[in-house]
Amino acid sequence: MAGLVDSWLGATIQAQYRCNACNKITEKRKHCDSETNIVSGFSWLNNDGVNAICSLCGFLFVWIAQVLFII
Repeated sequence: MAGLVDSWLGATIQAQYRCNACNKITEKRKHCDSETNIVSGFSWLNNDGVNAICSLCGFLFVWIAQVLFII
């Protein structure tokens, strides 16, 4: 479940940048010792933010399962 959320968030709202030097898409603000330009996602949401959201989703999934099914 967390892997699915991680993949979906990474592909949709995580910041993606294009390197001005090599034209590669990256998640870093700086690549090839030059600045990058944002091409998709939110600039404030990096991989660490996506990982935090996924951890929270995993916790909520287990908590809801525990409440509903009394594990």
